[in-house]
This record gives sequence, structure tokens and C-alpha cells, in this order.
Amino acid sequence: MARHFGVHGIVPQGAHEQAGQALDHVPTVVGGGMIYVSFEVRRTKRRGFYSPRLLLSYRAVWASARAGGRSGRERRLNMASTSGTTQSGPVVDRVSAIITPIVTDLGLDLYDLEFAGGILRVTVDTQPGQPSGVSLDTIALITRLISREFDHNDPMPGRYTLEVTSPGLERSLRTPKHFQREIGKTVNIRLTAPVDGTRRVQGVIVAADDVRVTVRSEDAELTETVVEYSSIEKAKTVFQWGPAPKPGSKKS
Repeated sequence: MARHFGVHGIVPQGAHEQAGQALDHVPTVVGGGMIYVSFEVRRTKRRGFYSPRLLLSYRAVWASARAGGRSGRERRLNMASTSGTTQSGPVVDRVSAIITPIVTDLGLDLYDLEFAGGILRVTVDTQPGQPSGVSLDTIALITRLISREFDHNDPMPGRYTLEVTSPGLERSLRTPKHFQREIGKTVNIRLTAPVDGTRRVQGVIVAADDVRVTVRSEDAELTETVVEYSSIEKAKTVFQWGPAPKPGSKKS
């Protein structure tokens, strides 16, 4: 059974930094999974000045997962706010220039940065080679630091939603770097067009460069499939409960 807890409130005339401060009162979420910290910013012009108003709404949800079943539900912490931003393209570059030093100074990796549909999604993770997992407190700290920087140098002059997240148990793979750091892990790939009658490729990543990834099937044949990134529609890692199956072993 899923458990929920949440707090809702309004902080008038608040700045971005208040959003981060509010997180200090959110209960800690334990266990693995995806954590979201997000706030929406909308600028409201009053008497010639832009006055940010802050609407807080945060929630965490988790459910125990059963071995052999689907992975546990994502842990989510959402926070809405108001004040503004822009188009894609150069936006990501401007935001990256602000966020990268913040994340790097904390010894973390800016895993992904995406702007689509009015949502600026910042995904942070531990450095490659280190155990995965970013704590809720760290996510809150990063959100607070980004919020403070955006107060002084907001790179996005329109309405937008900012999400700061950790990748979670099953992470999206969108760049060559993502595939390279997951060598040895099981991945599920959906192709843009069928190959040999199927659009699905699943197996263990055995090699990855800047152009293609090689995936070895987990069946008795141990077939290796080379997939170019340009032919991938969507890809993500597959979380497996318990020890990984030995190559060539039959699944029960």
C-alpha cells in the first residue's frame, strides 16, 4: 500500500530562495528511487516591478516493491512557484553555465539538462564510478543554490517549471555519456524503426562509444546487437531485484 504525506501553503511576495528554505521542513524519504524537487516560476508585473509570488506544494509518495515485480513507485517531491522564462536551444546552454559549477562544487555530476514543454529538468547524480544515489537533503540544497542564482541572474524570461531530480532506479539514457557510464548494466532500448521485425532491444551494455552502443542479449545465444544512437527513440536502464542473472542462464 502506498503512503502519502504532503504540505500545502502560500508564501506571498516570496523569492526563489524561500522555496529551498521550505524544504527544510519536508520529512526525509528513505530507500532507493527517484526524487523530484521542482518549482514553477511565473513573473507578475506590479507597478512597474516584477514581484515573484510563491505557491508551495510538496509531496512524497512511496510504495514497497515486491521481488520479481515492478520496481517501487517513484519518490516525488513537487513544489510550485511563480516567475518566468524562455525558448529551448540556447536556454540549456545558459542554464548549464549557471548550474554546472554548483553541481561540480558539491562533488556531483550534472547527469542531464533538458528543456521541453515549458519544463526545465535538471538531473544530478554521483560521479561515474561512485555508488549511485543523491540524498533528499542534497537535492534540496542544489535547489536552494540554483534558486538563489536565478534570483540574481534568471536565464529564462518567460513562464517555466524547474525540476531538480535524481535519475532513480531506472534512468533514461539520452547521450553517449549516459550509455558509457552504464556499461555492464541491463538496458531496454526502443528503436525508431523495426529491425528484424522488432523495435525492442534488451540486454547488457558491453560497449559504447560516441556513435553506437553494443548490447548483449541475456538468453542462451548471447547475441550482440550494435545500435546507433541515431536509431534510438527511447532507452533506459532496467532495475533488477536480487543478483543479476548469469550470462546464458534461463530466466525462471
